[in-house]
Amino acid sequence: MALPPDKPHQAIDPQEPSGQQLSVEVRFGPLPPSEELKEYEKILPGITERKMALIENEVKQNWKFQHKIANNNLLKTVGAIVVPLTSFVLAGWLAWLDYPAYAVIVAIGGPALHALRSFIMRLGGNGN
Repeated sequence: MALPPDKPHQAIDPQEPSGQQLSVEVRFGPLPPSEELKEYEKILPGITERKMALIENEVKQNWKFQHKIANNNLLKTVGAIVVPLTSFVLAGWLAWLDYPAYAVIVAIGGPALHALRSFIMRLGGNGN
């Protein structure tokens, strides 16, 4: 049993309704309901416009960030295909010219260096 703050000597039974109600309102989104916005506008004229500009700016920044991530992922994918492919073509050409040792070094070294670079970029936080 808990003690009410106004009458510390009387205990409250949690099973017995006390006549008090609790109201909870849950909302989602960047803007409050229109009635609340009208009240804010009375207190701070122009707040709605400023809030909308802030939301629009946030959406633009988020879009730019997502676009940058998508482009970065595309470059990583292209690099993961182009670097080994170029290494293998160059290795084949070197083998055809009768430089087998150089061909092996290029065939293994190109993709290995690309993998090492990707690993280092991830460790440094720039590879995302």
